[in-house]
Amino acid sequence: GFGFDCEDLNALAQADGARHPQVARNIKKIEASCLEKAQYVTATSTAMAEFLVSSYGIAQPIVIHNVFSLKETAILLPPDKRSAHSEKISLVWMSATIGKGRGLEMVLTAMKKSLPDCELTVCGRFLDLKFQKKIEGLVKKGLTERVYFKKLAMPAEVFKELSRHDIGLALEDGSCLNLALTVTNKYFLYLQSGLALAVSDVPGQRSVWKEHPETGFIFPPNDVHAFAVGIREFCVDRKKLLETKQSTWKLGLETYNWEKESRGWFSMLKNEMEKKNL
Repeated sequence: GFGFDCEDLNALAQADGARHPQVARNIKKIEASCLEKAQYVTATSTAMAEFLVSSYGIAQPIVIHNVFSLKETAILLPPDKRSAHSEKISLVWMSATIGKGRGLEMVLTAMKKSLPDCELTVCGRFLDLKFQKKIEGLVKKGLTERVYFKKLAMPAEVFKELSRHDIGLALEDGSCLNLALTVTNKYFLYLQSGLALAVSDVPGQRSVWKEHPETGFIFPPNDVHAFAVGIREFCVDRKKLLETKQSTWKLGLETYNWEKESRGWFSMLKNEMEKKNL
């Protein structure tokens, strides 16, 4: 027997722009066959688990969030013990690739229009030259001194890099169903780093945020005004910002970490083995 860990809905992923229809059909056939035969299925969010049930008629998958070990955050100080790196509120957006549908254009528009007290660090690499030129063009229109581009940090340095900032941006616009239904790594990287969260309202992210609204704010995807309002509240009320960062830090220590999340994983494996008298 085997288990099926559904990290992504590969037929619906758009990292390459869009799946060719025939490729998508082939992937769905493979998924259907494997999901039906699997002894257990895990998914990255309740939204993705529900999608798999409705699409393939399987039993409810176990949700295992993409969280990280407490060993990786042990090097960090709590937010209230960190020194400020800038007088401005520091926003950060991190991903392996910098591309469309991830909210960057919206952030830059909001910063130019109504967020003079913010700076933005974008960590990752561009794969689409046309999109890169578009983003760089927006930055040149009055934001060159407040927007910084960095290569993605080495794994051992990711949390250290993130801890230098105040608000983590998880801004999927919903155009890619795969990204809309999952909870991306960046969400939990921000949370476990002790950052306030600015979260677009897509099903996967909503499934976590609604349980813990004290971690930041949620807003409609690509809504520049709603995003700016949420960020401005933190700019005006630095005490609220620190309290929010402390809340995410505590949540990472107590709830969203691999030591806690893995218990469900190992409990499930134990149950499966007992069923088969292994």
